[in-house]
Amino acid sequence: MAKEYDIVNPSDREQVLLMELNHRVKNSLQTVASVLRLQERTVDEVCKLPLREAALRVSAIARVHGSLYRAAEVAITSTYLHDIMVDLQEILKMKLEEDITPVQLSVDMAVPLALFMTEAVTNAVKHNKRPETPRIKVSFGPVGDERWYLSVADSGQGFPAEFKARFLDATEKSFGMKLMKAFASQLEGDVTFFSSGGGIVRIEGPIKIKQVPNPVSKRKPGGDAGRE
Repeated sequence: MAKEYDIVNPSDREQVLLMELNHRVKNSLQTVASVLRLQERTVDEVCKLPLREAALRVSAIARVHGSLYRAAEVAITSTYLHDIMVDLQEILKMKLEEDITPVQLSVDMAVPLALFMTEAVTNAVKHNKRPETPRIKVSFGPVGDERWYLSVADSGQGFPAEFKARFLDATEKSFGMKLMKAFASQLEGDVTFFSSGGGIVRIEGPIKIKQVPNPVSKRKPGGDAGRE
């Protein structure tokens, strides 16, 4: 690797090092997620769900670093959310619907956005009280020129009347709600909840994003673009 750096100009060296860092972070986090999933198989039912949720959170962060490695830029295309949905489908063993508009995002919002989406999807599955598996659709895109939105809609029983108040309550003890509030704060996003044919959680934020004409290629389950 030292010889490779010798042939690039000084202005490129920092970018090459950043790419390598993102690649190594991605691999390390994927290893952690794999260990958590292996551990899940050895514990009783009470412990399985927390380990599964932890694996999903780690996998989401790993996917962000993988996308940054492939992009080699200071921005990231929102289609990385598709890769995270592939991981969610594999771990949750269910099909997810998506409507993701390709836009350029600030790197600063990539991780909290991925984790907010992950929490919203897993919460929809965890709190579903109907016998059938819920249908879940994730949508993301621009709102005008300087805002964005993310919504997660499910076919479950909807949110109880007091849910919004619980979300805003600083003393709320639900770990999932605490995480979603923390990620929303990082995104400077406004969160709303609806009950219309199921539950819909929507977050809208003020971060400027730019629409791009061509989405990146989508990863199929079990695969990953780029080097390993």
